Amino acid sequence: MMSFLLLLILAFIIGVAAEMRNENIILLMACCVMILLGHEQNIKNRILYCGLLILFTVATRQGVQSYFQNKFDQTKILVAQKKGHVYTGKRIKGHQFWHPVFCGLGDFDRKYDYAWKDQVAYQYAIPILRDRYQISYPYHPDSLHFQAWYDSAHMYYIKFDEIEAYEKVMKEKVFNDIQQDPSWYFNILQKRIFRILHDCLPFSNAGFLFFPAIALVYVRKQRQYLALLLASCLPCAVPLLIHSGLGATLNPLYGIVALAILIHFLFSYLNHKWLLSRPDTRSTQKQSSK
Repeated sequence: MMSFLLLLILAFIIGVAAEMRNENIILLMACCVMILLGHEQNIKNRILYCGLLILFTVATRQGVQSYFQNKFDQTKILVAQKKGHVYTGKRIKGHQFWHPVFCGLGDFDRKYDYAWKDQVAYQYAIPILRDRYQISYPYHPDSLHFQAWYDSAHMYYIKFDEIEAYEKVMKEKVFNDIQQDPSWYFNILQKRIFRILHDCLPFSNAGFLFFPAIALVYVRKQRQYLALLLASCLPCAVPLLIHSGLGATLNPLYGIVALAILIHFLFSYLNHKWLLSRPDTRSTQKQSSK
């Protein structure tokens, strides 16, 4: 019963957090890793717990979406009754994927005109959207949206994220550049990995503690510590795959977890040595050996 209640609480927290920002869904994967590598010996139970956590998280997200959809529908009716400006445009569920990937590729160089700035991506996409997809909305170079609106009163502007073709343009640009120059992309990944290991908590270069920690965990066959290390590493996927600048590498806590595990092993070793050095302990061992 306690496990079931804990799954419900975790699913609610993760579901709400993922509705706030899509990348928070990585927390679901982290929890699944901890469940699968946890103390529970029965693999069927572990898989069942993971399945329930995923199911409850999806249900939570759908519940949040339904709640706000209902509020949105009520608001539309109220605004219409009061002779206000009803929003009739498109809506997105969250951040797109390829737009931040496009911007993130500018975290180390501008070789292919990438930059961590929305307007750079928009200015690249505009001529393609016009020529290939006949999207002719006017655009100002410094703006975060088209100079076009869903309503005649110009209350609700049209955003790039609401144009399906825009995400296709971003994906195409990223794939083409990586295919034409894979060494450039792998160089970025290497720099991101180093930044993840260097710029982390609780201090610079603490990320490198992960390697001795994972080695000790493997040698000592401490499955629960392995689960903690792997789960705390999963948030590194965001700075690795999207963008590693502006403090993005400070979100994962694997450096703190690795340090805590190493300190625990060190104190366990010193405590063991101290116990062996005590006279009463040595005499007890001799008597037991006799």
